[in-house]
Amino acid sequence: MASLLFALFALFSCKETDSKEDPKPSLEKQETQETVVEEKPVEVGSKTYSLAFLTMEDVLLNGNKILLDKTDFEKIYRKADSTRTDLWECGNPLDFLDEEWMTKTYGKRESGAFEKFDGSITSIYTHNVQFITNNHVVLFDTAQADKNMFKIISANIILDKHTTIENFRKLFPKLEKEETDDPTLFRFRIPTGKDHDDAFLFYFKNGKLDFTTLWFLLC
Repeated sequence: MASLLFALFALFSCKETDSKEDPKPSLEKQETQETVVEEKPVEVGSKTYSLAFLTMEDVLLNGNKILLDKTDFEKIYRKADSTRTDLWECGNPLDFLDEEWMTKTYGKRESGAFEKFDGSITSIYTHNVQFITNNHVVLFDTAQADKNMFKIISANIILDKHTTIENFRKLFPKLEKEETDDPTLFRFRIPTGKDHDDAFLFYFKNGKLDFTTLWFLLC
């Protein structure tokens, strides 16, 4: 009888020991493991861009159009870091992008200039972006890649501070790299239309996107 009790005690002791060596995780622990998400850099687009030009209507800056009515602009960018007004002697892109309003406000355009317009254009600096305005519409000029996202709608391509030259070349296989006076700074050019000199310029420094600018041939 004593030997039978001893055997039963030993059997239960083994089962208890085995169960402690391979415990099942609690529900709380399982949920914690499932909800852990590793942070990764923003992915850079999903399609290559094969067109020879990029229209202004196909571009968003931080989810917003790059040409806005001034009232809409002020709703989005409520406070400017600074402003500066300069005389643009060679004209400015708003002369033709907002030509109807400019003509109505400043008279007919003769020899490239409006009758009553003195050529003054205001630059607005905010959120690491420079815009220009004629006090009626506001146009994107230059944006630092840091804290800004440039999107091409038709190809679902997103460009930001994580974009490398290698990524960019995969997305835009037809573009040629252009050198600048700075050996660490390179750029790529996409015209805004067929046979246009005006272009989006993408500048890369030390292998990553540094800033983007909308350039116009004015003089």
